[in-house]
Amino acid sequence: MKTRFICLIVGLLCGLLALTAFPPKVTPLNYRSGSPAIEEIRVPELLAQLRHPLAPVGSALRWRLLIPTVGHALKLTPTVYFCLPYLAVFALMAAVCWYSFRLSRSWLTAALVTSLVSTSSIFHVSTNWIGQMDAFYVLALTVLTFTPSLPLAALCCAVGPWIDERFLLIAPAYLVIRLVRTDNLPRLMAVAAPLAGYVLVRASALLFLHGDSTVMEQINSQLGNLKAYAPFIPAGWWWAFRGGWFAIILGLAAILAAAPRSQQWLLLLALSASVIAISFLAWDTSRNAAVLVPFIVLGSPILKRMPATVLAVANLIFPAAYVVFNATVFLSH
Repeated sequence: MKTRFICLIVGLLCGLLALTAFPPKVTPLNYRSGSPAIEEIRVPELLAQLRHPLAPVGSALRWRLLIPTVGHALKLTPTVYFCLPYLAVFALMAAVCWYSFRLSRSWLTAALVTSLVSTSSIFHVSTNWIGQMDAFYVLALTVLTFTPSLPLAALCCAVGPWIDERFLLIAPAYLVIRLVRTDNLPRLMAVAAPLAGYVLVRASALLFLHGDSTVMEQINSQLGNLKAYAPFIPAGWWWAFRGGWFAIILGLAAILAAAPRSQQWLLLLALSASVIAISFLAWDTSRNAAVLVPFIVLGSPILKRMPATVLAVANLIFPAAYVVFNATVFLSH
C-alpha cells in the first residue's frame, strides 16, 4: 500500500511539473465549441457522442464508444467529461512509476522514467487537446504489458479497442512481449481472446453495413493526403518523446535480448507492421507515437541514472511540440 501511494505521489508531481513547464493553451474550463484550433476541433463531435454515443460523427470517432458510453450513462456534464483525460493521464503516470519501480527497484529511476513519459506526446495531447481520451488506451497497453494478472490483462484487451483502434493495431507487439516475459501460449491466448469480440463486430460491419463506411472513409482520406503529410512523419515521432527515445531504444534492446530468435523476429514484425499501419491510418503523428510508452518502462532496469536525469531535465527545459498533418505546433513554456 505504501509503495502504491508513493507511485501516486510521484506520478502527480511529475504531471504537475510537466503542466508547469508546458501549460495547456485551453482547458475544460475555457474551451470553445466549434473552434478551428487543432486542440478544440473535435469538441462538437465529442459533445454529440456524450449526448448519444451512437450519434453520427466522423470516421475517426465512430467506433471509440466506451468512454462516451460511460460518460452518457453517468450523465456527466461536458466540463467533467473533458476532465477525464487529466484523470487518465495522471493514472498512467502512477502506473508507469509503479511498473518502473518493480522492474528497476529504484525510486529515482522510476521517477525519471515517469518524468520522461510526462513530457511526451501522451501527456501533451491529454492536457492540451480537449476531450482526447488517448491516455486511457495507453494505460490499458501499459497494464497489458506488465501486469502478472491474467484477468486484468484480458480486461485490457476487452476494453482497449473500444477506446481507440490504435490499441488493436499495436496489441500484437505487446502480446509477444508478454510471451517473452511471463506467459506461455495458452495463457497468452486467454489474454488475447477478448480482442476477437471487437474484431468480429468490425468484420461484421465491414461485410454487412455497406462495407463499413468508417474504414473506407479513413483509407480514402489517408490515401488522398499521404503525399502531403508523409514527409512530416519522422519529425512527428521525434517530437513525441525527444529524450525519451533513449529509454525506448533501451527497452526494445532489452526485450529482444531476452527473447528467443523466433520471438525476436515475431516482435519486430508485429511492431513494424503496427507502426506502419498506425502512421498511415492517422495523420496526427505525434499522438500515434504514444503507443510506444511501455517501451520506456521496459528500459528502466538498464537506464543509467545520470543520462536519464539529463534527458528528463532537458525534456522539461527545451521546447516541446507535436505534429499534426504537416503542421508543427510548439508548446510554450
